Amino acid sequence: MVRNRNVLNVMTILAVAFTIVMLATDLPKSYAMLPILPAVSVFVFLLASIKIGNMPIMVATILIFGISFMRYCLHPLLMVYGDFVSIMKYNIAENATSGIFLMVYEEIAIFTAIIISSKKNECVINESFGIKFSYRASLVMNLLLLYLFIAVMLRPQLMDSFMNIFKLSDTEFTVGGRVEEQNVGSILRIVSTLFSFVFNIVRIMLPVYIIGKISKKNIGVNSLICVILGFVFLQFIFVTATFAESIISALVVLLAGSKLNKKIATKMLRIASVFVVGIIVVYFYVRYQVNNETGTRSLYMSDNVFSYLSMLINAYFTGVDNVAAVYNLPGGSCFEHFVASMQIAIPFNTTIFGKAGETLPVFYNRMNGVFGQIPSTIGNGYYYFGFVLAPIFSYSFAYFAIKFNVMAMNIRQYWHEVVYLFFAILCSLALGMYNEVIVLQHLCCWGVPMLLIAKIIDKKSDSQFFVVR
Repeated sequence: MVRNRNVLNVMTILAVAFTIVMLATDLPKSYAMLPILPAVSVFVFLLASIKIGNMPIMVATILIFGISFMRYCLHPLLMVYGDFVSIMKYNIAENATSGIFLMVYEEIAIFTAIIISSKKNECVINESFGIKFSYRASLVMNLLLLYLFIAVMLRPQLMDSFMNIFKLSDTEFTVGGRVEEQNVGSILRIVSTLFSFVFNIVRIMLPVYIIGKISKKNIGVNSLICVILGFVFLQFIFVTATFAESIISALVVLLAGSKLNKKIATKMLRIASVFVVGIIVVYFYVRYQVNNETGTRSLYMSDNVFSYLSMLINAYFTGVDNVAAVYNLPGGSCFEHFVASMQIAIPFNTTIFGKAGETLPVFYNRMNGVFGQIPSTIGNGYYYFGFVLAPIFSYSFAYFAIKFNVMAMNIRQYWHEVVYLFFAILCSLALGMYNEVIVLQHLCCWGVPMLLIAKIIDKKSDSQFFVVR
């Protein structure tokens, strides 16, 4: 069994090496404090190894460890070799030191949350399980599929909102998931919005339903793994607004069946680790090649591969420059930006409340002269609450990522396990790839509806696991 210590020890060794390399490099004055990030990581990783090293690793810890290593260790090193190139336009070098110390504060908060949550929420179930289904599961699946069918009949262009992985090399791949919208409050607009909600639910719940059905037929372990991997691959045939949504769905499908057979649980976790790294590497490599071959100049293009990787990680995993850019935001409108950002997370918010004001992500991009950048979770916390309470979002997401992952491992109800896995993955990604605004949007439009469906299906002990002796 892979334990936290195995991963943390490797991360510690690499963090030590990165620190030494950076200390031996002549850094510009504005980035002189950069080696502090991997240096602090060494002590944080060692402390975590002492406190939770013996605990079995989970998908939430894998994601958090991976994102943390990327942001606090790898990205600073790439910045050094990438000549500190940034897509942010204003005052980044001047604010870099403040951004570095804010990230140090966040890292300490995140790993404190992991340790506390791991101690409070321990896994107590470790058996293999069978699964039984009631008529409710079949009824709900059929109703969801029926709605998708009706929506496509009413508006066939909804099928144009999907891209697939075979078109990854197309120049226009990154603008998939867009369909011309109807007027706010119109029937077709409502149908389209509900279509996106229902499709995201179906893309997770239908595969795990079929996997659960197949597992009852006592097929071999390798055959069951092949079935699961087949459904994982299907997630990338239907890529919606963002590629990350397919990764989240694929991870949930990949891991949901692990409780059905103890022999595949460890294999699935290992496959999940390789899968996440592999799919991200393939995605960015192909996009890089496309831009080179077509002459397209993306925001992150550079003749120096380290500069390209540095800008890419800074954008997709909210690195130093991304965090430092929050210091360009003038105060005075925090409450208005908070309200507007929370409003857009509510389904049908424009119809109910009218058009939202300027959200924090829009404000952040405008004040930094960029477009499409996701402000960091720690940066948003700093803007709303000041330095002392800046890690409040980061701490909460780390704590609940572990809590939901343990709940998924402990619970005996199949559909609740699926939903809790989704929550755990979403909270983990909020520590680098997402922020509190995106997480709240996914919870309201994707997670909560799945939880309500799970409660309906699992009602009166239906669709529960039973121990396989």
